[in-house]
Amino acid sequence: MVQVDGTFLYGKYTQTLLIASSQDGNSNVVPLAFAIVEGETLEVWAWFLKRVRLHVVGDRQNICLISDRHPFILSVVNDPRTMWQPPYGHHLYCIRHLASNLNKKYNDSNLKDLYINIDFHRMVVPRQTIIYPGPEDPSLLTLQNKHISEHVWQGYPERVLRCRRSSKDHPGLPSQLILNVLKQT
Repeated sequence: MVQVDGTFLYGKYTQTLLIASSQDGNSNVVPLAFAIVEGETLEVWAWFLKRVRLHVVGDRQNICLISDRHPFILSVVNDPRTMWQPPYGHHLYCIRHLASNLNKKYNDSNLKDLYINIDFHRMVVPRQTIIYPGPEDPSLLTLQNKHISEHVWQGYPERVLRCRRSSKDHPGLPSQLILNVLKQT
């Protein structure tokens, strides 16, 4: 999973900061790459995302790229030469950005909170649920010191959480840290 975003710098420096980050198995945010650029243009986003692909994720497949709905990011992601389309990458929108857009349009923070927590009650996995661990990708184990879990929603109708690694306290179930992260997202 790679999340990208850009933000304006204020004060003495008025450029734009682009950042790519991820999350490790201990739920810590890990910065992967950053760049200070003159502004958010199509050329700048193309340059940044190509370098993230080349130097950070390489030719790994099924990388989840999360971003806001910035038109230049969408243009770059839709270009097959950048390798952010299946099977290499899957682009998703950031729920926080979508919720903020909803709040701006309707000026209702309660609606924003409802949107963020729309499926919260379904994300609680009972201890009795058996979770198929699925195939392992050994390259994932070398990305961090302690690999706790990788989780994906496979789109099954029962919306069961699938994980590649289970917690040592409860074999077959994701760790409490992962469940807490899912509840917060």
